[in-house]
Amino acid sequence: MKLNVANDIAYSRPTFFTAIVVVSIVTILLFPLFTIFHQYPNITRLLEEFTLNEAVGVAKYLSTFIIAEEDVLGPNTFGKDIVAQIQRVERDAHFIRLVIYSPSGQILYSSEPGEIGEVNRDPYFRQMTVDPKVVAKEVQRGGRSLEDRYMTVDVVEAYVPIIREGNLTGVFEIYYDISSEKQKLRSLISLSSVVLFGMAAVLLIAVFISVSRANQYLRDRQRVLEELRTLSLSDELTGLYNRRGFFILAEQQIKIASRTRRGMLLVSADLDGLKKINDSFGHHEGDRAIVDAGQILRQSFRESDIISRIGGDEFVILIPEKPEINAEVLFARLKKNLEAHNVRVHRPYTFSISMGVATFDPLNPATLNELLVAADKSMYQNKKHYRNRPKTERTDPAS
Repeated sequence: MKLNVANDIAYSRPTFFTAIVVVSIVTILLFPLFTIFHQYPNITRLLEEFTLNEAVGVAKYLSTFIIAEEDVLGPNTFGKDIVAQIQRVERDAHFIRLVIYSPSGQILYSSEPGEIGEVNRDPYFRQMTVDPKVVAKEVQRGGRSLEDRYMTVDVVEAYVPIIREGNLTGVFEIYYDISSEKQKLRSLISLSSVVLFGMAAVLLIAVFISVSRANQYLRDRQRVLEELRTLSLSDELTGLYNRRGFFILAEQQIKIASRTRRGMLLVSADLDGLKKINDSFGHHEGDRAIVDAGQILRQSFRESDIISRIGGDEFVILIPEKPEINAEVLFARLKKNLEAHNVRVHRPYTFSISMGVATFDPLNPATLNELLVAADKSMYQNKKHYRNRPKTERTDPAS
């Protein structure tokens, strides 16, 4: 019968290690993902704000020398000197498009001279004249601006209204090329992503190795503890249960039998003449006799029976289920195996085992100690009966 004792400590927790791995993966991967999907947009927004502030600053600077305090932008505002100054600022600021509108939407100056004189009637522009405020939009390469222009580079499209004494004086439209900055930003993000994901991979490998080693260590420890526990419940010489193991299992079976109203048999067995064997042939031969006794008992009883060695030459067997088993059946089986052993194995002594049986009645249950006493009494009666028989009649060492 296999040992069935609850183990109070479970050292291997697959779900626990799984949780560690999952939390580690999530934590490690969130950092680079946070950088890419949160930090990158924030940096881009800061770049846009910086570009917008610069565009607003340039627009206000241009307005200081384009118009006087009392003037409103009109067709006659832009002389050659002013246009030259605007173009110089446009070049220095690396604008790819600069348009100056009058409050009515007429183009007074444009990087594309052919547009001068046209009127912007688009709804977005009309909205800006009604509610004058700075408007900025980042347009990525391949996208379209507010005025539906296809962009071949990354730009910030800004509209800066000029307000004087509460009145709209004009509107500056500025396309600021940020391709270089965006490219640097993309390169930085790409490099950072590679580094971060590389670090994440290294950390994940470290986590997997650490968890694997920890799991293996705990499994090894569990195995060692199981082995130690097995050793503490088994007899080192025969491999049968020892006294402690027998009492643990037998007490369990008595509780089960009492609850289920099931009868049991308890067998007490004794290796005959062990002291004489030790004195005549040495303890080594005595140990061999004990091992032989354990093997014969294994052959004589079922795997489900609890077979144990509880003392030097004392064995005890608990038979949890006995629908057809009785003392006569057990005696006959043991006698047959003893005779086969004595024929097969030659020893310088007669090998015999005495046996006694006690019955557990669930309707009148007895304690384990009471069963042991009853089985021992039965065994000694059988042993005495065997010794008192004439030598010519001693054909059954088990009876």
